[in-house]
Amino acid sequence: MHRHVSENVVRIIEKVWGSEEIVASNLNYNYSGKKMNLHKGGCCSTHFHRFKCETFYVLSGHMALQFWEPSGQRTTKILNEGNSLTIDPCTPHRFYGIDDVIFFECSTYDKPDDSFRIDQSSKPDKMPETMAEDLGEK
Repeated sequence: MHRHVSENVVRIIEKVWGSEEIVASNLNYNYSGKKMNLHKGGCCSTHFHRFKCETFYVLSGHMALQFWEPSGQRTTKILNEGNSLTIDPCTPHRFYGIDDVIFFECSTYDKPDDSFRIDQSSKPDKMPETMAEDLGEK
C-alpha cells in the first residue's frame, strides 16, 4: 500500500474580529482545520454555508455563538473552554468574543464560494443586541 505524508503550509488570514490560521485544507479527503483567534468584542458576520459542516472546539476563553434553526428560531449559546458545538450546512450563525478566545474549527472542505454573508463582521463595543436578548442580558 502506498503511503504519503505531506507538510502543510499554515496560512494566516487577518479578519476584523481576529484571525484564522488554516492548518489543514484537503479537497481530496474533504476536510479543513483552522485555529481561530477571536478578539474580545470581535463579531464575525452572520453567514451560512450550503455544503460546509463545522465543529467549533474552544481551547481558551468564552464566546457567544448565535444560530438560527430552520424554523427561524434564534438561539445563542455561551461556549467556554472545553465546549464543542457543530453547525450543520445551511444554518445561519455568527460568533462573538466575550473575551479573547482561541478555538478550533474542524469542518468539511472550506470552499471559498460556499460562504453567504447576511451582514458584515464587526468589532462592536458590546455584545450584539440580539445575542444579549437571547441570554437575558438586555
